[in-house]
Amino acid sequence: MRNVITSLGLCLILMPTKPAISLTHPKLSDSIDIPGFDKEIWQLDSLGCLDRRADFSEILLANKECILGKKRDLIELLLGVPNRWSFSKKYAFYYLTSGIQCRGNYDRSRDTVEVFTLSLRYSGDTLRDIGIFIP
Repeated sequence: MRNVITSLGLCLILMPTKPAISLTHPKLSDSIDIPGFDKEIWQLDSLGCLDRRADFSEILLANKECILGKKRDLIELLLGVPNRWSFSKKYAFYYLTSGIQCRGNYDRSRDTVEVFTLSLRYSGDTLRDIGIFIP
């Protein structure tokens, strides 16, 4: 079905389209539960400056079967927004230890962070691998 709008001699045809991306958000019931992982502490240490994330990264690696194959939005409900993305958006990175990013004058666009990092590899919107990057 088409709607036609004519105004000032211009003709505009409105066609129904599908959204390019899904606008649905994960439900709370879809959340990921990993024994021993404290989501609140992980997210409070958002830059790794409190050095609390390293212990939790070991728990994540030991239970990676709980998160592999999950969608990106569910992973972000668990871990929060990544500290950094690769240019291709294929890899997400979460800082695990304190470093230059903890200084008051840290400039994300200029300063290179070289700390232990949790690395997540996505294929499309699905998590495929998880590991630790050691500088």
